[in-house]
Order: sequence, then C-alpha cells, then structure tokens
Amino acid sequence: RRAPHRPGHLGLVQGYKRDGKVVAGGALGDPVSGAAIVFAVEDEDEIKRFVESDPYIQAGLVTDWRIVPWTVVT
Repeated sequence: RRAPHRPGHLGLVQGYKRDGKVVAGGALGDPVSGAAIVFAVEDEDEIKRFVESDPYIQAGLVTDWRIVPWTVVT
C-alpha cells in the first residue's frame, strides 16, 4: 500500500533533511510496525505542517502519530 506514495513521502523527508529540519528517520520493525522521524526544529507547528503534507498521512496509511520531545544527553 505504501509503494505509490513512497516517492512523495521520501521527497518530503529529504526536503526537510536538506533544510536541516530532519536529523534521521526510518521504519521500525520487521515487518514494519511504525516509523520514527527525528526533527531539529524549535516550533512543533513545523512538525505539524510536515504531517499535514505527508502523502502517507493524506492516503490514510498512517492513522496515528505523536510528537515526543527528546532530550539528548550524549
């Protein structure tokens, strides 16, 4: 189900990465059970804009998401 939307999704992620707003991201599990994207932004609204424009979200492939602050210590 992801295949038709994958180029758009990866293009969106790569654009954010190029702009320095994404540090890393990828699928979790084998088989895939979720994903994580690490953002480097000051404003959560930036992440919400990403989510709203993500082809996976728009196609209904991602049905739940959340923003979790991460305190890096090392």
